[in-house]
Amino acid sequence: GVSGIGKSRLLNEVRIRALVKGMAVFVGQAIISGGQPFQIWRDILRRLIFMTEVDDVELSILKMISPDLATLLGRTIDDAEENDPANAQNRLLAVIENLFRRQTQPMLILLEDIQWASEESIILLKRIGAIADELPLLIIASYRDDEAPEMDSTFADANHIKLQSLTPDAIVDLSTSMIGDTGHNAAIADLLQNHTEGNAFLLIEIVRT
Repeated sequence: GVSGIGKSRLLNEVRIRALVKGMAVFVGQAIISGGQPFQIWRDILRRLIFMTEVDDVELSILKMISPDLATLLGRTIDDAEENDPANAQNRLLAVIENLFRRQTQPMLILLEDIQWASEESIILLKRIGAIADELPLLIIASYRDDEAPEMDSTFADANHIKLQSLTPDAIVDLSTSMIGDTGHNAAIADLLQNHTEGNAFLLIEIVRT
């Protein structure tokens, strides 16, 4: 969906329900400049490393993503053996996949704004997404389809849910939930419809104002 349509709110509501049900919840946020390789996965992988028995060889490879692993874990981690870039990335992806395969607790991964994610982050998302059905794992990723229309084809096997603008009735329901019966006022409903066209973020900000 477009900016402000409610993607982040939807993911946060799912996050709350998952935590209540005892799932391990991981959140990754892409940044507009793309950031470093695997940026959106860095915090997620660091948590997984703490939750999993990882041997020295695997840690040396994962250190490519998190150079401060030795400090975090309080142990010496040797550098990985030299390798050509293509083989090094394949080796890294294989180690990360095995990290996920060793998890037994139900997991939810929430990735926001993947239209800004680096190429490496998208490659990893496709790889982990391909094995998600074999694991106790749900991945939900949000993106602005007006900025990244190619995501439909990039993740052709995923379920795509397009968030729509709020209907006039939904606008009344939301404004009423915020300001009481005044939200039913036709003039206010028309003002909100005309100024927001059903964009949830804009609607909430205008009602607050």
